[in-house]
Amino acid sequence: ALRTNPAKVGLMSDDQLRVLGAAVLKAQKEDRQKNAILYYVPVSKVAEQVHCSKVKYIFLIREFFSHNLYYRANKYKRKI
Repeated sequence: ALRTNPAKVGLMSDDQLRVLGAAVLKAQKEDRQKNAILYYVPVSKVAEQVHCSKVKYIFLIREFFSHNLYYRANKYKRKI
């Protein structure tokens, strides 16, 4: 664990501050790796459902394709 007295930080040399900063960044990186699930933020509701699902297999169909077909049909006045 990293411990220091805030009053002493102001008295540290540049080299000591660099060492302390490097130690803090290393501890933060290790924390993120060990506790990645705590930092998880899903990009969408669909992504959250996929990530939380306990099914063995899952098939994803991108909405882009259906949207793209709809756009083309409207552009050229065609029915799909």
